[in-house]
Amino acid sequence: MPSQGDPAWRSLSIGNTTVGKSGCLAFSLMDALTSMGLSFSSPAAFVQMLKENGLFTSAGLLKWNLSMLFPVTVRRLTLAGSAAYDEAKRGLTAGMSVLLQVKTPRGTLHWLVATKAADGDFFVRDPNGGRTGLLSTLYGGISSLRGLAELSPQ
Repeated sequence: MPSQGDPAWRSLSIGNTTVGKSGCLAFSLMDALTSMGLSFSSPAAFVQMLKENGLFTSAGLLKWNLSMLFPVTVRRLTLAGSAAYDEAKRGLTAGMSVLLQVKTPRGTLHWLVATKAADGDFFVRDPNGGRTGLLSTLYGGISSLRGLAELSPQ
């Protein structure tokens, strides 16, 4: 997974912020769409496409009406902890791409891509530095979960 902090694109604006500060959802989304078979020439081009189609708010938040650009259905859920774990695990088992929203130790919200559920934990790809690892190691486990999005082909 490319890092949202890469000098090649971290200063790209999304609303009144930048990819480096607030691009975790866009990068997680690009990663999930790529795993579903779509391809993009670069993270910068992907962000530009989202911008040109009005998919960022002025605050830099992503609008979720992604089906206007991509052949996907998005189901967004505001669940926390074990309820979020159970739903994300179900989505992965059903073959969906699953994005997880976590509360970081600094108290901010951050998005990751879940790749596999494993004994009360997830293997994840993290756009913060392009890291991969266990949710428990990177963000403290399922108690950090604050929401999720499931993407499936239309």
